[in-house]
Amino acid sequence: MPRLTLNLLGPFQARLDDGPEIAFPTDKACGLLAYLAVEAAHAQRREYLAALLWPDQPENRARHNLRQALSSLRQLLGDTDESPRPFLLVERETVQFNPASDFSLDVAEFVALTEALRQHRHQAPERCLPCIRRFQRLAALYHGEFLLEPLAADSELFEEWALLKREWLRRLASEAFAALGNYHERRGELALARDAAQRLVDLEPWREEAHRQLMRLLAAEGKRSAALAQYETCRRILETEFGAQPAAETQRLFVRIRAGDAGSEGPPGRPRGELLSVPPLPRSPAPFVGRETERAELAEMLANPDCRLITLVGPGGIGKSRLALQVAEEQRGLFADGVAFISLASVTHAELVATLIAETLRLPEAAHITARRLLDQLRDKELLLVLDNFEHVLDCCGLLSDLLRAGRHLKVLVTSQEKLRLQEEWLYPLQGLSYPADVASIGGPPEAYDALALFQQRAEQVQRHFSLSADVLSDVIRICRLVEGLPLGIELAAAAVGEQPCAAIAGALERTFDALESSLRDVFGRHRSLRAVFEYAWGLLTAAERDSFAALAVFAGSFEAEAAWAVAGVNRATLTALAAKSLLAFDGGRYSWHEATRQYAWEQLLASARVEQLRDRHGAFFAARVRDGAALLEGPSAQAALSALESDRADIQAAWSWAVSQRQIALLAEMVEGLRKFYRRRGPVVEGLRLLEQALALPPAALAPDFEARMRAAEVQLLGLQLRFDEGVESATRLIALGEGLGAPLVQAEGYLLEGQTLQQQGKFEAAQQAVESGLERLDALQTTEGEHRRLTANLLRELGNIALRRGDLAMAEAHYAAALELFRALEDAGGECAVLNNLGNVAFDRGEYVAAQAHLTAALALYRKLGNLPGEAKALNNLANVAADQRDYGVALQYYREALQIHQALENLPAQSAVLNNLGALYWELGLYAEARETYQQALAIFRECGNRQAEGETLANLSLVELQTGDLQAALRLAQEATAASQESGDVSNLANACTYLGKIHAALGQVAEAERGYRQALALRQELPHPGRLLELQVELAALTLRRGKSVQALADIAPVLVALENDEALEGAEEPYRVFWLCYEILRANADPRATPLLARARRQLLAQAARIPDAGLRRAFLENVPAHRQIMHDV
Repeated sequence: MPRLTLNLLGPFQARLDDGPEIAFPTDKACGLLAYLAVEAAHAQRREYLAALLWPDQPENRARHNLRQALSSLRQLLGDTDESPRPFLLVERETVQFNPASDFSLDVAEFVALTEALRQHRHQAPERCLPCIRRFQRLAALYHGEFLLEPLAADSELFEEWALLKREWLRRLASEAFAALGNYHERRGELALARDAAQRLVDLEPWREEAHRQLMRLLAAEGKRSAALAQYETCRRILETEFGAQPAAETQRLFVRIRAGDAGSEGPPGRPRGELLSVPPLPRSPAPFVGRETERAELAEMLANPDCRLITLVGPGGIGKSRLALQVAEEQRGLFADGVAFISLASVTHAELVATLIAETLRLPEAAHITARRLLDQLRDKELLLVLDNFEHVLDCCGLLSDLLRAGRHLKVLVTSQEKLRLQEEWLYPLQGLSYPADVASIGGPPEAYDALALFQQRAEQVQRHFSLSADVLSDVIRICRLVEGLPLGIELAAAAVGEQPCAAIAGALERTFDALESSLRDVFGRHRSLRAVFEYAWGLLTAAERDSFAALAVFAGSFEAEAAWAVAGVNRATLTALAAKSLLAFDGGRYSWHEATRQYAWEQLLASARVEQLRDRHGAFFAARVRDGAALLEGPSAQAALSALESDRADIQAAWSWAVSQRQIALLAEMVEGLRKFYRRRGPVVEGLRLLEQALALPPAALAPDFEARMRAAEVQLLGLQLRFDEGVESATRLIALGEGLGAPLVQAEGYLLEGQTLQQQGKFEAAQQAVESGLERLDALQTTEGEHRRLTANLLRELGNIALRRGDLAMAEAHYAAALELFRALEDAGGECAVLNNLGNVAFDRGEYVAAQAHLTAALALYRKLGNLPGEAKALNNLANVAADQRDYGVALQYYREALQIHQALENLPAQSAVLNNLGALYWELGLYAEARETYQQALAIFRECGNRQAEGETLANLSLVELQTGDLQAALRLAQEATAASQESGDVSNLANACTYLGKIHAALGQVAEAERGYRQALALRQELPHPGRLLELQVELAALTLRRGKSVQALADIAPVLVALENDEALEGAEEPYRVFWLCYEILRANADPRATPLLARARRQLLAQAARIPDAGLRRAFLENVPAHRQIMHDV
């Protein structure tokens, strides 16, 4: 019997095998066949079918028509009484489409797919690759609506049946198109996403989110006019069909696209938390071959909600990494926060895994991240982590368990040569690629076997016209069998096709394998197969190529041709020859190789007498690279220098470790300054500290004191970045002792400077000042003014200025800064000059002198940028943001804060980040974004507490108390303000103590505790007399007057605000005030309580100023929050 293909989605089509479309005599014959096929699960009574299709005919006539239609159908379909599996089972009383016949029905497949979607175990179908494949098949099947052309127009019953099926199938198709549109948009496959969205709009023109998606996609493709036209289409349809306008979300998108913002809202995703910035997956060097079964099985496992840790386990060369990368690529778009591929091949210590994960995911503070903080940052992320080569770091299996427990939406795919032996682990042992037993057993094209397909792909790269023809097929199968389908073995063997015929390759492998069989009986079989391939590839090399291949094993990571020549004496021609033999890979200017290949080359190198010579050359080469890179890290080429050192990280570590083992102090001394700068900026800091510890662990006799001093100085700075301040002080003390032992006051002074900086970061100002003054004393005792002496003096003076500034002594801070600036300018030290300009900007800011502050900070920013000094640039941006925020220029302030935070995060400077976070929290508070303010303050507070900085802790606690006050949690606000008061008293921070007392007053007032509120305000007022920002004094006067009004003394309250009203005639009177519009509102309430005619004009003036200030906020959402969320602003805007 032929196969019947029946398509009912779109134009009605029926054909037998590959024959022409069947021409049916009538539409109702088509309708009868369609109905029977769709309802094939049940036999249909003849009288029902007759009434269904011929409702207006008498029963006899209708039955006659049914018999004729059935006869015609049987004839067209080739059914006879002798047919073993006829398509139609025609009985005396019933008719049924035979479900056991050989047929395909698009509707049946469509329904089966939707049922599979419903029953499949997953978190959500749109996040499940097997279900995405089902959606893709659904979309391919849906050529149009079900039975769109009427086949029985005179039968209301038949048309109702068709309509119900049509609507049901349309809904299922719509779900498929929506899922596919979102999936392809998340993957950046814009054309495919647009096709799915367009099909959805065609099916359901009123579906507004589909129109939005088309607008986004067209804009992202640069088709702005088409995107705007799509909005107009949507608007017209909604108005015509429903008399409605597009939703606010659609209108916002329209405005953004019109303004030139190509789809900033991005693809749809979960609203929870902030999305990660996951980098693109690594590029594959060649198209992936085969493993269809493995990929499908892994996709099913990843879709299973219970399966959250999969280990791809197998020996080296089996293809674990390539398969994991391919699976990662196929999962892209299914996880809201992305898919990250992290190679652990170069990680030497398990504790660095958390840092590497954080760096790859571009998390803030990556270089300093602890396991606990990593768990916190990934807790709500929907992410697939692919961890490659995990066998190097099996000691950190506990981190995986902790990650999976903390993050409910996190999944991990691991490749390893060993099991992890974790309770959460799902093992997937990987075998070799499939190959046939012999030529006779091949039932189809040879390329259907993965091993043969891979061999052909690689062989074509060296012999363009290679094919799996009959004359080579047997030998290729023999090669694949000898290497047991091992991909690395197949690639190496295929690379030799350009030099030897396949028969010779197979014969050589057999001979090598036999030799290994007898000499390596204790080696696992597949490892023995790989060894045979390496032995064979080694045998094909010339003597010069063998020497070169072995010498290159001295490199710990990837390398450039320049390094290969300088270290190993290998020229470009030899590198190219080795790459042609698949022993090396070349990508992006650097050469690399499989770790198994490198291990074999290392064995050959160890067998020679060249190891020490090559390692000495390797160490000297990379020491020079670090030295030269360090010289560039302070200038405009800093980022390029950092990237170059990052590429050589593994070899830099190897060079340092070799120099330590050989006690090559001169080489270490050449590297230490560059390593300090590199790890300060790029991290992970723990790795830099480990390298320093290796050298510091050498016997004292091996360490030159001046070299140890340089390492101690580097150690103090790196410890500070890890917030390990107590250890930093201890190391600085050792540096001071070293300077004393050397009779080197300059070294002692540097030690005191570093000690003072460390203590100042902890808020220990008294001890910090003593340390810095001790450093100046050492320098004063010297009868010299040479450059380094003056530079150290300038830095010590600047640090005294920092301490005075933190303690609120602005005059003393300015004096120290001025002295430091004079020295830096005399030295033509632009770096020191811009640092002091930045500090002077802070002094002017704290005095409320905004013009002077902006001038200093703008000059500092220009100098920092000229020097390529990113940390300094971020500091200046942060301080300029403070000035803008105090002047209520919120849009500019927000931009500066975000730029500063981005730089500090890229540099992984934790203390600097905390300062920006605190300031950013204050800005969010002023804008009325209280949830954002609370979260940002809490991030800053965690850092301040970790580093023991009580001064900054007190400031942030006070800020948090204001947030809780505004959001109504008065008890939490009171507790925080009391903690802030205690911390500020302990640290001696008068300015913040005044703030904390003010906030205590506000909180007590909100609690109805008037006497306690007055006490807080008067304490703050007393403290404020000696502090800048007169606007804060006006605020306190008005708050006290408001308390008087609450006591029923309205006339006294009016008298109390008389000087405030006079001051308000000056537009600059409230500069530096924390809540200037609360001053206006409270004055208005007091005036209104006294029926004073000045009340209404004052309110109108406040409203005008408030609206003018809001107009300077570019973002409409921020502007709305500013006007509606802040209580005083809301009261001013809505009081009539």
